[in-house]
Amino acid sequence: MAPLTLPDTKPNVQRLAKQVPICPEIFGFIPTARLSAWVGADLALLGWGQNFSVTEEGEDALKHADVLWQEATAEAVATEELPVHLPVAFGSFGFARGGVLEVPENLLVATLTATWLISLSGQDLRPLFAPWTATPAEFRQEGAARLAQLPALGTLAEGEGALPPAEWAEAVGRVSEQIRHGEAKKVVLARDKTIASLNPIDQRKLCAALFSAYPTCWVYAVENLVGATPELLASASGGRLFCRVLAGTAGPTETRQLLNSAKDQREHQVAVESVRTALSPITTELEIPDSPSILRLPNVCHLATDVHGLTDRSALAAAGALHPTAAVCGTPTPVARQILTEAERMERGRYAGPVGWVDAAGNGAFGIALRGGQISADARQIRIYAGAGIMGDSVPQIELAETEAKMQPMMQALRSIS
Repeated sequence: MAPLTLPDTKPNVQRLAKQVPICPEIFGFIPTARLSAWVGADLALLGWGQNFSVTEEGEDALKHADVLWQEATAEAVATEELPVHLPVAFGSFGFARGGVLEVPENLLVATLTATWLISLSGQDLRPLFAPWTATPAEFRQEGAARLAQLPALGTLAEGEGALPPAEWAEAVGRVSEQIRHGEAKKVVLARDKTIASLNPIDQRKLCAALFSAYPTCWVYAVENLVGATPELLASASGGRLFCRVLAGTAGPTETRQLLNSAKDQREHQVAVESVRTALSPITTELEIPDSPSILRLPNVCHLATDVHGLTDRSALAAAGALHPTAAVCGTPTPVARQILTEAERMERGRYAGPVGWVDAAGNGAFGIALRGGQISADARQIRIYAGAGIMGDSVPQIELAETEAKMQPMMQALRSIS
């Protein structure tokens, strides 16, 4: 990764007279179809404009990015009242290698109590959001109108991925047998499919549709990778670390079956232990519940464990220490990675890699790039991914059905804007 030199400009920071709601309609105010985004229930970061970015193809991209970011922001000064320290970078890193770190020219920062517009080139961005900030209802009405004016996708055409469903199910059977023979404890197998659209995919409409359907997830967009992830790999703020472990999946109404499933409980425990092992060297305190809870989503439910700790590391460093977790790779990590690479017969790219943001103080949040897809350069195709944790007693058709359920967030979002 090349040295990172940030633009030597003084940002124009404007706080809006009234806060804007964190809602799907917020995406309608972004003036470009391509954006950088991290939007959750209590924080929205939306970037656009000419991005300053660096890319890396190597296996240590995340570690290099952390070092370069610390060097580039060593003299940054905190901006009063802002909940983030400028500049803010959005990052997305590959499951196995590579990644990108980018600083947008323009940034919207919204919390539950205030909203700021920031331009690195010194522009006043407030006219983009006036006068519809008078009330939340007016803001949402105007945002919805703007989204409605954007072209629909038109006809969608679904194509097969690297492996047809039947062949992927056969691969599950082979991997399950390897696990029974003791080659690994768990392996996460992913599959893909392509969706082509008549008209270009507008990331504003896609992100709005995802956030509308999955408001408890984190909607992300970095370099054409777009999705809504339920899994927070790591967030760091003022020395406090948080991550959410998800492993073990069932239908949205099958919570009791999930809690009583020996297979899913074992799968979840493997993921939790991988997080404990990764975080112990970089934390001074670590709190991990003894048993998982249930995270309910419209399409599935998961076994979930929320982990808290104290650390002096950045969000990038924490993400680097954790990735890849057993929830997206398996365990032991080197063996599981080798098995899944041979079985999947595809490049994951940035699917299942860390995606999120980091500020000049090292605060930030990185999720795992799940429930999403990679949009092509011409924006007329998206490749979507989903995976399932394979154990020795996995049933191939059940695992295949799980991946189909996990693809539904993106499929439903695409259909809703077509």
